[in-house]
Amino acid sequence: MSLMRSFFLFIIFLPSYLFACCRTTFVPRSQDDNIARYLRRDQLSVEENNACYTMLVMPSYEHSLRSKKISEHFFGTSCLKFSGSRVENRGVHDLLADYFGLPADFESTVQFRPRIQNLSVDIAGSCNLSWLYEGLFFKLRSQFVHTRWNMRMCEQVKTKGEQFHIAGYLSGGNLRLERTQLPRDVVTVLKGGTTFGDMQDPLQFGKICGTQTKTEVANIKAELVYNLTRNDDYFVAINFFLGVPTGSRITAEYLFEPIVGNGHCWELGGGFSGTYQAWNSDDKKQYCSLFGHLQLSHLFASHQRRSFDLKNGCLSRYMLLTTLDKTHDDILKVPQGVSPALQYTGHLFHAINKTTFDCKVGVAIKADFLIGATYLYHDWSFDVGYNLWIKSSEKLKCRQRLQSGKYGIKGDAQLYGFFVHDGIGGASEIPVSLNSTQSKATIYSGQGDLNTDFTNANDDNPAIAYENATTDPLQVPTAADSVALSIPVNDVNGSNPPILLTDSDIDNCSALTATVSSSSLFTRVSYIFKEREDWVPYFSGGLLCELSHSKGTYSRIGLWLEGGFLY
Repeated sequence: MSLMRSFFLFIIFLPSYLFACCRTTFVPRSQDDNIARYLRRDQLSVEENNACYTMLVMPSYEHSLRSKKISEHFFGTSCLKFSGSRVENRGVHDLLADYFGLPADFESTVQFRPRIQNLSVDIAGSCNLSWLYEGLFFKLRSQFVHTRWNMRMCEQVKTKGEQFHIAGYLSGGNLRLERTQLPRDVVTVLKGGTTFGDMQDPLQFGKICGTQTKTEVANIKAELVYNLTRNDDYFVAINFFLGVPTGSRITAEYLFEPIVGNGHCWELGGGFSGTYQAWNSDDKKQYCSLFGHLQLSHLFASHQRRSFDLKNGCLSRYMLLTTLDKTHDDILKVPQGVSPALQYTGHLFHAINKTTFDCKVGVAIKADFLIGATYLYHDWSFDVGYNLWIKSSEKLKCRQRLQSGKYGIKGDAQLYGFFVHDGIGGASEIPVSLNSTQSKATIYSGQGDLNTDFTNANDDNPAIAYENATTDPLQVPTAADSVALSIPVNDVNGSNPPILLTDSDIDNCSALTATVSSSSLFTRVSYIFKEREDWVPYFSGGLLCELSHSKGTYSRIGLWLEGGFLY
């Protein structure tokens, strides 16, 4: 017995350990995927053999709990710290503020407290098909959902930052980026629409911006139920159903994107349900019964759009990438006398703008198991029960591919070097775009020993960069920036050769939800007007509390009311 118990606990809580990494997409349990609300109503119509038709309306409300788990799904924590590259004693897990165009001395802490609210109305009906085959029923239901998702992002700025970014670090030309040309804070950048320096393509995906809402029909489910056996003490039924996707598709525009339904997947499944009457009073007006249900289904792959991290780690999709292309003017030499095949084109952007792909995602199996008990007193019934829900890990069937050999990771690399040109108007510092990449950089910092003197000594395959006409090394920083920062002017490196991204650098798992599960306790009170002859109205209300075992779905509390009739 202890072995079986250990195995059961392992299966239930295993998903918690599968979420060691961050994910880019949150696809929780569908709003209409709740047999605790539907099962007893379904059994009621089956048990009433005289009922030819049933109809019901069920409004409900749900509110998410334990917001920290949702934050950990995306970030591994509920609190992120951002700091610039010239902040002393930067934390090893501080996100590099330079990627977001913030000052080199900027410091802030961003906290997330995600919340999901669902307001829905179910409309369902059933038809007794005993005229076609004894014990056969047909059921149809749909759910109208209004959902509100909010990351509730709150930023506390410790140091708003006054330092500029030197010329050639985030922008072309020989002029630095002053504080007034940089974003105000992290929240401003993550909302999208922000540009700075050479980064003129703001966030297109993965944005975080207040409350996002959606109103859709979650799914339409058609179901056939057949009574296998029935007597006064028990009955057993089997069911088969088809879920038609009418909910929302995932577009990845927002990190915490509201989803109605199951990700727009067709669903096919079936199961067993049954009731056993454990006790019955002599006058037949009271009884206690046990009921149970097991349902298995498959979610077919659907077309979606999802954002992917690079294999450089969590949140690498928010790093800056550079575009490199064939050299045209033959000015740059890396090393001396060698013309590089590729050179920076002056185009910066967040990786997520290029690592968001159209794809097809499905789920092999989903399981719903429910047990409970009912006490009936005259026309009143009281239910309590437990529901276990498990969804296997998502499977990526196919996706778009990243264009290889075009993009490099910037890290903390200097993008331009300078040479002095003596012209008619005097000496001037001429910028030359380099070909630097840092393939091992992370969201937290540049690669290796960092680029504190801007010479790119931590580049991929570093080699001194030269200007062709003068045969002198290119140098950084500019004279003005050297004086302002008390940093000597030094020769700057390029990459010989640069290491560019390929499709194999995409972390496919980052956009997929691992195996998830949850446990629910619920209770319901019902009243049925049995004295009516032709049509029999009833009403009920219930309360549910669901606790997730893993971070790929969310804990919630919900309540519902239900009114309907049997005819």
